[in-house]
Amino acid sequence: MNFQIEQDSEKMFSESHESSDISQNIKIRAKIKSDFNEINAIPGIDLDRVRTKRYHLEGEKLMMKDMSLVCNVMMEEISYRKILKLSSSLLFENQTNKILELNIFIDKSNTLLVTLNPTETTPIPLDLVRSQVRVRYSDSSS
Repeated sequence: MNFQIEQDSEKMFSESHESSDISQNIKIRAKIKSDFNEINAIPGIDLDRVRTKRYHLEGEKLMMKDMSLVCNVMMEEISYRKILKLSSSLLFENQTNKILELNIFIDKSNTLLVTLNPTETTPIPLDLVRSQVRVRYSDSSS
C-alpha cells in the first residue's frame, strides 16, 4: 500500500502558522482482503501522528479470537513523507546464532519459505497465523 499526502512546504515550516494549519486531521479506513478471514474495515487510522498503534480485528469468520493488526505511521526523514506500515502483531524472532528456515503450510500443495538470519524478526502473515510451521536450521549457516 502506498498512500501519500502532499502538503505545501512553506505551510509546514513557516514560523507564523497556527498549529491547526499543519494538522490536516487525516484519518483513513483500511480494508484487509483475506482468503481465510472475513475482516471488517479498520476505521480511524490517524495519519496525523507519528506513532505505532495496535487495532483489534473484527469480522464474521476470523481464524483466531484475538487477532490484531499493528499500524505504524512514520515520517521519512529525507522527503518528509509519512509512511503507513500495516503488519501482523505476531512475530517470528530468531534468537539463535544460526540461520533458520521456516516452512509455513498454506494448504496441501503450497508452502511459504521464510529465512531468518540470527537476531532477525519478521511478522507472521495474518492469513497464516493458524498454519502449521516446520522450522529447521539452514545448511548455509555457520
